[in-house]
Amino acid sequence: MVTSGLRASWRAYAAVPLPARLWTALLVVLAAGVPISLTERLPGLRDLALAAVLIGLAGLSAELGRTAEGGTLILRQRPHKALSAWPFAAALVLPPVLLVAVVAAAYGWTRARGIRVPLWKWVGSGAILVLAGGAVSVLPGGTSPGRVAAGAALFVLTEALLLAGCALLNDAQDEAWLRGQLRSPAFYVTELSVVASGAVVLLLWLSSPAFVLLAVPLLVALQRSVLVEPLRSEAETDGKTGLLHLAAWRILAERDLGRDRPAAVLLADLDHFKVVNDTLGHLVGDEVLRGVSARLVEALRGQDVAGRFGGEEFCVFLPDTDAIQALHVAERLRQAVGGLPVGGVVVTLSVGVATGRGVSVDALLSTADRALYAAKRAGRDCCVLEPVSVPVPVPRAGSALTHVRDAGHAVQGEGAVLGPQMVPRGDEAPADTARLHHA
Repeated sequence: MVTSGLRASWRAYAAVPLPARLWTALLVVLAAGVPISLTERLPGLRDLALAAVLIGLAGLSAELGRTAEGGTLILRQRPHKALSAWPFAAALVLPPVLLVAVVAAAYGWTRARGIRVPLWKWVGSGAILVLAGGAVSVLPGGTSPGRVAAGAALFVLTEALLLAGCALLNDAQDEAWLRGQLRSPAFYVTELSVVASGAVVLLLWLSSPAFVLLAVPLLVALQRSVLVEPLRSEAETDGKTGLLHLAAWRILAERDLGRDRPAAVLLADLDHFKVVNDTLGHLVGDEVLRGVSARLVEALRGQDVAGRFGGEEFCVFLPDTDAIQALHVAERLRQAVGGLPVGGVVVTLSVGVATGRGVSVDALLSTADRALYAAKRAGRDCCVLEPVSVPVPVPRAGSALTHVRDAGHAVQGEGAVLGPQMVPRGDEAPADTARLHHA
């Protein structure tokens, strides 16, 4: 059983993009060598005793986490289960070589008790904490307030930078959770709180080993507090796609629309998605949704907000975006998704675009919905813009630049022609429909 599990873990690691594999391997090698090179004295009995206490507290923290989450470590990823507290405490006073022992024991116990993050990620995460602790260990100053504060900041910064390498080098879809964490200020606040708790436990130990018992209620509060952000995130996030639920998406959009600036909403729908579910099954359909979501996120700008509208429909809020910019973003999304092959079925995307200034989210969504309907009627796999009830369809990629009739007010730019004619909500688009064609 163990052998087959290791084989499966190795196959999962071998399937990871080569840059991510090399990065993880480098982290592990450095985590094994750097602490040894930084160790200037052999550990004494007091050092070994403190290391054992930290390992025990890590195990206790894991068990408290199990209790807080209903008796089992949840299978979804969490920010270290507060495990970063113990290597930070060790880095402040122990010989760096003991960092490896503390992290290995803490991570081994936590994994044995139920967490099922892919093994290669779990090992890489442990290596990152060892290296972050190694960075702290070179700071002078003992346990002075200045060193503790600077060490906490350095630990979290080192951890974030090394995790960012993992997120950037691995497949974007596989690291959607990690990328989201690194973009969230709450991640850094939580990690700073966690490492600070490790420092408090250490100071209790140095004052009197018996005072470590006072750390137990602190750990209970810590485990419950680190659950707040993940649970809030899960409440706001769609489990299949990793995108925001409509309600959370609407709150962010309404907050931005309070300013008197142009904004746009895209409503995107996968074409003939029912065929995927009916012919390949709903599990493949879920895979398609995850793949499409990852491509949408990659194609968006940093300030854009994507959500799952429902079913196979997605909504995107574009702040500070005029009609031309919104149409170009929509076309980039369509091209990013278009041609995604799944089980012999090629996925395409229709996009409705609504723009306005000083309007409500509902007004933008309603207009985008009409534009999406027009895109479906225009043949699918296209984008339709409706800034003021004037939608403009964009044909499928690769189609020839066609003649635009009555385009006296057309706008030329970046290989495109934009005409003002409207696409009616009939069964077919008329022959004189104005289109935005990309050469």
